[in-house]
Amino acid sequence: IQNISVYREFFKQKNYSAAFESWSYVFKNAPCSREQTHVDGVAMYKDFIKNTKDAARKKQLIDTLMLIYEVRAANFTESAGNAIGRKGVDMLSFRPEPNKEVLNTFKRAVDLGGNATESFVLPYYFKVALKEFSGGGLTKEQILGIYEELSKIADHNIAASTQILQKDPGNASAKQNLDRFTESKQSLDADLAGNIIKDCNEIISLFEARYKANPSKEMRDLVYSLLLSKGCTDKELFLDVAVAKYNETPNARLALVLARRFQQNDNTTKAAEYYQKAIAEAENDSAKAQYYYDFATLYS
Repeated sequence: IQNISVYREFFKQKNYSAAFESWSYVFKNAPCSREQTHVDGVAMYKDFIKNTKDAARKKQLIDTLMLIYEVRAANFTESAGNAIGRKGVDMLSFRPEPNKEVLNTFKRAVDLGGNATESFVLPYYFKVALKEFSGGGLTKEQILGIYEELSKIADHNIAASTQILQKDPGNASAKQNLDRFTESKQSLDADLAGNIIKDCNEIISLFEARYKANPSKEMRDLVYSLLLSKGCTDKELFLDVAVAKYNETPNARLALVLARRFQQNDNTTKAAEYYQKAIAEAENDSAKAQYYYDFATLYS
């Protein structure tokens, strides 16, 4: 208790060299006393690493930084995923090779954290996995498996935050969580589309059977976003997932997408149906005017 009090006073002043002896005593003799000890230790060691030019000394400091994360995870198991996820991020900064070791650290973080995994860990993990894939260390199926796991975590948190905000629109924590996981999900989707998926045919070969075997909301939304991003709206699979998506969450823009798609197929009855839905659900008069104009092209 005395050493905690001493080191914290110096720590608050950012006098880390003066704080070190008392902090070290607490870390070595009472690692389970306070989780803040480990959080403070990370801040101190990052500062030590930044300010040393001696390569051998820097390596020792980095080793200890990684040890702090491990000791935190061992003593505070409820937040172990958080600790190991942050260790993975710092490995990218201070010890990025071998990539496989970083990859395994992120995998462990997600295994420990599950849906409680911090939002920023998801895109970092996937980028490391993509690097391993490009070097031949992972197969395409393995990459897709990692994507699906991370995407489900993002979707879970997006849904949970949305639910909270529906009941309490002013909840700042839920809004922040929603924004962070939405950004992470967008990063995952962009990396998948940009690095793994080449064209429409590849999306269909990789995902059509998966979607039909498991037409879950998450799989449907993934297939929809991939097909849309690659301009594959002329594919039958796109029509299947888009109609399913609309039936669950009707909205004017998706109705317009479907109307145009049915119009291209010369299915004028269905096209008219979805144009009328788009008009009925239009968000404002300007949008409604555009939808009426598009609807008119069906009759022109």
